[in-house]
Amino acid sequence: MSKGNFDFWREVWEKYPHSQIVYATEMGKVRQTYFIELLGKRKGLTLDLGCGDGHLRPFILEFVGLDVSRDALSKIDGDVALGVGEVLPFRDEVFNRVVISETFEHLTDRSKCLRETRRVLKPSGELIIATPYGFDPNRLTSSKRLKKYGVHERLYPDGRFNEPLMRGLLNDFGFLTAFSKVLYVKKVPSNLIVIAIKRA
Repeated sequence: MSKGNFDFWREVWEKYPHSQIVYATEMGKVRQTYFIELLGKRKGLTLDLGCGDGHLRPFILEFVGLDVSRDALSKIDGDVALGVGEVLPFRDEVFNRVVISETFEHLTDRSKCLRETRRVLKPSGELIIATPYGFDPNRLTSSKRLKKYGVHERLYPDGRFNEPLMRGLLNDFGFLTAFSKVLYVKKVPSNLIVIAIKRA
C-alpha cells in the first residue's frame, strides 16, 4: 500500500463516522447479524484484517485486530496491531482464520494481501471474506461524499465481487472455496460472503 493510500484510509477512519453511517444501515445490520452467527461458533485465533474500531470484536472468541488507524484501534479492548493487509506484521502459520470484512474491495494490491494471508494462516486455516456484491472488482469511486466530513476528495478502490470472480481469485492464490453466500436487502444482492480453506 502506498503512503498516500495509507494516509487516506487513516483519515477516513479518523473523520468518517462508520458506526453511525455504514453499520447502522439495513445492509450493515444484515451483514452483522450473519457474522454474529458465523463467527460465534468458531474457536481458535482469528485475525480481523481491517478491523476498524472493532465492530466484530464481540463476536470473535480469540481476537487479534489489524488496521491502519491508531484512532480506530484505541477503541478496541483486545490484542491489536497497526498495519496493512499487504504486509502483515505476524509470523508464519499463527492464525486459525483471517476475517476480511468490507476491506478487501479497498485494497490496492489484493495479490499481496492474499499471499500474506496465506502465509499467516495455519495449514487448512480459514479465510472469511465479505465484500459488496457485483461484477467490477476494479471499480473506482469518488470520495466526494466524504468531503463534508473533512476527508480529502480522491478516487479510491471500491471493488465489487460475485461468486465466480472471488472463487477464481482465491483459487489462484492457494485457497479452496468451501462456502459462499449472497446476502440480500429488499431482494437486491448487497454482499458476498466467502469461506475458503488454505490448500496444502
